[in-house]
Amino acid sequence: MKSDTIQFGSFAVPLKEFATQGNAILGIRDSGKSYTATFLAERLLDYGIPFVAFDPIGVWRCLKVPGSPGLTGYNVVVAGEDADLRLTPASAPSIVKAAMQENISLVLDLYSMELSKRDWKAIVESCVRLLLYENKPHGLRHIFLEEAAEFAPQRIGPDQGSVYAEIEKLARMGGNAGLGYTLINQRAEEINKAVLELCDCLFLHRQKGRNSLVALGKWLDVADAGNRKEVIRSLPMLGQGRCWIWSQGSLEPVQVQIPKKRSFHPDRRNPILAASKAAADVSGFVERLCHALDHLQAKPGPDRSHNKEPANPKLAQLELRLSKSNAENAQLRHQFELANQELGRARALLQKVAALGFECGNSFHEIRELPIKALAKPPSQPDTPNLSQKLLHPPGADDKRPKAERSILSVLARHQPHTRPKTAVAIEAGYSVSGGGYNNALSRLRAQGMIEGSNVLKLTETGRAYVAQSGRETLPIGSELSKYWQSQLPKAERSILSLLTTAPRRVWTKAQLAAQPGYEPSGGGFNNALSRLRTLLLIDGKTDLIASERLFDE
Repeated sequence: MKSDTIQFGSFAVPLKEFATQGNAILGIRDSGKSYTATFLAERLLDYGIPFVAFDPIGVWRCLKVPGSPGLTGYNVVVAGEDADLRLTPASAPSIVKAAMQENISLVLDLYSMELSKRDWKAIVESCVRLLLYENKPHGLRHIFLEEAAEFAPQRIGPDQGSVYAEIEKLARMGGNAGLGYTLINQRAEEINKAVLELCDCLFLHRQKGRNSLVALGKWLDVADAGNRKEVIRSLPMLGQGRCWIWSQGSLEPVQVQIPKKRSFHPDRRNPILAASKAAADVSGFVERLCHALDHLQAKPGPDRSHNKEPANPKLAQLELRLSKSNAENAQLRHQFELANQELGRARALLQKVAALGFECGNSFHEIRELPIKALAKPPSQPDTPNLSQKLLHPPGADDKRPKAERSILSVLARHQPHTRPKTAVAIEAGYSVSGGGYNNALSRLRAQGMIEGSNVLKLTETGRAYVAQSGRETLPIGSELSKYWQSQLPKAERSILSLLTTAPRRVWTKAQLAAQPGYEPSGGGFNNALSRLRTLLLIDGKTDLIASERLFDE
């Protein structure tokens, strides 16, 4: 039985109420606002309510990809670069109209080098106008708008008036067309108040900026929220995925943890290629859309573009053919990507075998020359490693490996199973990130199948087996990790880290942090030390600084 509520622990929001109203999700980068938005989209899909998402950041297409083994992605059609359908300002309204007719959820992925910000505004303007005037016969539908300040800014520029007018109409009159909407943005003060103040439900994620906190504080004061001081005081410290929900009819906001999603969500701190996972097969949905697009091309509807120049019919027909071609080849492209990854792994394995064969050629020659009886192990001898183990890790192999490679493997071994930025590995290994010796060593280790990644590095299974046999040290956690770095870092970094670890989750300003050891907040040495600590993932923040959670005992 399908649930009619969206559950956040003990707190619930009626699903139909959320779907038909205006909502806003606000929070700085990495606070979890897009995760919250796609979680809400999943609940709409589970309940059978379709949506249209305008996505300038390129993450919503991952709704098609399962988040963990045993699950399946959602049946969502994506229009955009390397997607199910090709997206242009001219083709977007037809795609949205076909999705309405077929009752299909649609992601318009605006993250493309082919689309400018002017194209973004043209697509959002024409599609929202179409939904406002033609969605009503097709039932309830929800609109998600990422980077909402691009389309409904507080200060409206000369090129934003038309798209803002459509967003304002959506906020004021969308319910008459069966449309609800959710605005997603980093800061409240960037969104036009005439639109934002019409939202019935707010999701407030982490906020640190003074202007943002002041704006939200004034808003809570005017609304006479009972726990407004607690909300403002906690916003800078909220963990990823935690937020305050202030729903319609509620006297005060409630703090919740967003539940785990079913679909994959990309993480900029630990990148994983979603292409390596099997996305949901939406070829049947795409075929239905293409048939609907054919029908729209043959029987064009009334022109509601307010006397704008109609699209060139030949151009629209060509774009339709390109969309069909993209849809037909989507699965082939995915299979090609997987095959290419397997080929890369096979090449790395062959190179490793060739290198081992070269190093152990003499051993093979000596073994062939031994009589068969000499290979038999006397019963009295203890067990010894077999030949395959010796080939995987021949005695003294670590001594033969160049110093740069040994240093890189040692750094990654200390941090496994976690990934490590390329710059951080260079700092810990004692090399320049742009140096030839460092980058040549990385290339050799990739070719040997020991590591993978370009900007973010990690050990492969082969690399992990190698460092395990080499007995390399692992990095401690908690207070032991803090002691380790205190013994490794230069004086400036040690002084800063010592202050930041005096209390878990305490936030310091740059001025406070510089004053204690006697540094200038704008000084080059102080800021370079901060930069190195950020690169090593030991601290977070730029103006407001906080020590990594890994440096504290649980």
